[in-house]
Amino acid sequence: MLKVPSEIWHHIASFLPDASVHDLLSLNRVFFYLSMGIRHRELVLNVYDHSVSEKLVRYKERMLSKYVKFLTIDAHVELKGEELHCVVSSSSLLDTIVMLDFLEVLRIDVRGHSSNESFPDDLRGLITLIWNSLPGTYLMRLHLRGSISSLNIVAPLKHTFHALRDISLEFTKRRLYNEPGSTTNTLLPFINGLASQIRALSIKCVEDSTHIWEFFEELEIFTLLDGLELNFNAVPYQMPPVEAFYSIQRFFSGNSAKLTSLTLKLALRGTTRDLSPIWLSNDSSFRQLRTLDLDPRSFGITPLEAFSTAISRCQHLEVLTIRDCDTEPLLNAIKILKNCSQLSTLTIYTHGNILDIRMFDALSLLSSLRNLTIYWGVFRPMLAIRGEAVTVDFLRVLESRSYTQWGLHDISIYCNDDLLDLDIVSPIAHSIPSLRCLWGQGENRIVINETFHERFITEADLR
Repeated sequence: MLKVPSEIWHHIASFLPDASVHDLLSLNRVFFYLSMGIRHRELVLNVYDHSVSEKLVRYKERMLSKYVKFLTIDAHVELKGEELHCVVSSSSLLDTIVMLDFLEVLRIDVRGHSSNESFPDDLRGLITLIWNSLPGTYLMRLHLRGSISSLNIVAPLKHTFHALRDISLEFTKRRLYNEPGSTTNTLLPFINGLASQIRALSIKCVEDSTHIWEFFEELEIFTLLDGLELNFNAVPYQMPPVEAFYSIQRFFSGNSAKLTSLTLKLALRGTTRDLSPIWLSNDSSFRQLRTLDLDPRSFGITPLEAFSTAISRCQHLEVLTIRDCDTEPLLNAIKILKNCSQLSTLTIYTHGNILDIRMFDALSLLSSLRNLTIYWGVFRPMLAIRGEAVTVDFLRVLESRSYTQWGLHDISIYCNDDLLDLDIVSPIAHSIPSLRCLWGQGENRIVINETFHERFITEADLR
């Protein structure tokens, strides 16, 4: 009998639904341990849920705790001013936490606690207990979610995680500048203390980040950083201060040379400043990028020029996502992409109100492109854009095209988050001989194009 490594079985079983994984328990010894590892790899503790006590009793036993890789401490409150009390006892929590020797990911959610004064003492004690008793030997990822002041309370004063490589911060409180807490209390010293070992950093502030820029003024340079995600929104028509641009440019200047993955969504609505100097901070900026997720609004008044500068430096770019583009700027951007000889995956979000044949003509010149996803007509009503311009004009022109030099393998086209009808999908498949897979509406069917012969199959058939 062929012996298959347990790692391969584990990877296969990770795609199964929970019910199927449970059925593996009684198959044999190998699948018993395999299913246990999948079923118990994540532990979620809601400190306000009375059923959490039963979980703690179960997972203080080594038989189950050794499988836990992901731990979530859920302490968020939905309603402002809502008074909730922790139902978790310190002793039972301690008995479980100290057994999580193989924990790799820790998530702490304290949304709803807006300031030091409103942070409950019992919750403060539980979080402190977790930091002080968590083994943390294999902890690689940390995700903190809440207001700045609450995360100051959550961040440990003294703790060393030698294996930690990935930190995600999500600030969720509006009007951050009115909070009595400061990022310099414990959060920044904790983050800066890990600057020499962190490889991936994510900072999100999706409500009001007008004053979050001060966070970057004291943020250290991350010597090993290769993955960065920044996602900020500003108050409409409220200009970020000059210091904001200097602080983020300083951060980019120190960290851009080694980055291989960058997600940049700086929605500075109403600003008239040009952020393109960020891309020009030094000659080595962004030359190692392999993955780029870009919101053009991040550049202020000269998005295309700054985008051109960025792409001209990203000679090794393989995966690119472009968001929030109108048709004409998008066509110009696609022309620039011809310089990216290794680009294999492209995702586009466009506001175009018709499916433009010029886009297909331009994309067909990207010889290395293998996977293409287009979100078309975003924010426009479905009926307004699925008219004669698509079914007649576009399809008639498309019938005369044969992109024989295009090596595209997979394409997905969404219209207002819905897949295109199959009567539109079919001509697209005919025009691209190299195409292997194209998603269309109706039972999530896939069109497989084999030398212009179409085969319609379902997801079930693929399995």
